[in-house]
Amino acid sequence: MLLELWLAIIAGLIFLAAVFWLLGWRWESRLARPKSRRQPMVSIIIPAYKSEKTIRETIESAKAVSYRRKEILVVNDCPDKVPKICRELGVRVIQNRKRLGKWLALNNAAKRTKGEILFFLDADTTIDKGAIKKIIPWFTKPDIAVVAPKYVSRESSRLLPRLASLENSFNSSLFKMDMYFGSMISFRGCGVAIRRSFFESVGGWSKTLIEDVDFAAKTLESGHKIQYEPSAVVRTREAETISELKSQRLRWGKGSAYSLLNYRSAYSRNSQFSLHYFPYIFIIFGIFGTLSWQLYLLIPLMILFALYSYSFSSVALIMTILAIPLFYGFAVLVTGAFSHLTIITWREKKKAQEVLLIIPYIFFYYPLVIFFYIRGMISGFSHRRFSKKEMNLEDWKC
Repeated sequence: MLLELWLAIIAGLIFLAAVFWLLGWRWESRLARPKSRRQPMVSIIIPAYKSEKTIRETIESAKAVSYRRKEILVVNDCPDKVPKICRELGVRVIQNRKRLGKWLALNNAAKRTKGEILFFLDADTTIDKGAIKKIIPWFTKPDIAVVAPKYVSRESSRLLPRLASLENSFNSSLFKMDMYFGSMISFRGCGVAIRRSFFESVGGWSKTLIEDVDFAAKTLESGHKIQYEPSAVVRTREAETISELKSQRLRWGKGSAYSLLNYRSAYSRNSQFSLHYFPYIFIIFGIFGTLSWQLYLLIPLMILFALYSYSFSSVALIMTILAIPLFYGFAVLVTGAFSHLTIITWREKKKAQEVLLIIPYIFFYYPLVIFFYIRGMISGFSHRRFSKKEMNLEDWKC
């Protein structure tokens, strides 16, 4: 019975990966990019907060973009040297007198630009030279309100950013699967293009913890689409320490809980959302339930045998025999998870060494991220029971 259950879990992981890969491949192989000679004005808006170390490279990448009709505006939300750097690079800057929070700083900055398309670019993110040229033609389609580029991790020698790079490859494949059904269900706010008329019609960014997920939900609820353009690339800095990762994912989890509560009707009608999340929920519960049941039986047996045994060697032997199912389950789980990730990210441009990172990704990075994320969601659901306030600057610790 146990063997059949483990085989079912492996088969489920592989089947799910194959479905996601196939749907993404079908979408990308049939992708017909629109062509347009029209060049609307694009406003690149860069929000800065404690960004002295990274913003110079961000601005230089924005200035190097091969799109003639563009303007660049930086909005700085803390007193530091960012305005001086902007002046050195010949870029307009708004210096807020007090900290407003990202959502309000961006909304105020958008009002002081004149672009038909707003491109929001975080101060720790760079944009590839040809990205905007590849994004703009999509806005010839009136039902497309948002265009998201491909998110890539910036080069780093540290382990966490390298594992995040694998996560981005995984997410890129899921974005393609979403597009098979006509639209992404979310995007990252570190780099995204939004039609100004739509941005203004929905009131801009909301006063909430993760404004990008909230805006994506508003877009879907309005009946508009979020287009994915994998040939346009932005490169973002990822968390480099456990503390930074914890702060980031707790915030994302908490903000996602708010979005789920605020837009549950829109999500419940969304095919991508159901296919994206529900199968994983069932598989995780299946794996957790199986391991819990084994431990539930194994631990009492170990204790009873230890109490009635006269030899340490006999206790060690019987514990090893009883633990064999757990080791077997561990091997099965590795096989299934490794196969799942390898299949899903097969067509993404990964370096050879990234494949080897799948093991620490499965047993270190992903469980850690899920743990922080779930803690954040629990905190968000709990907070909403007692308060309707969704924006607390204290949640931004980095």
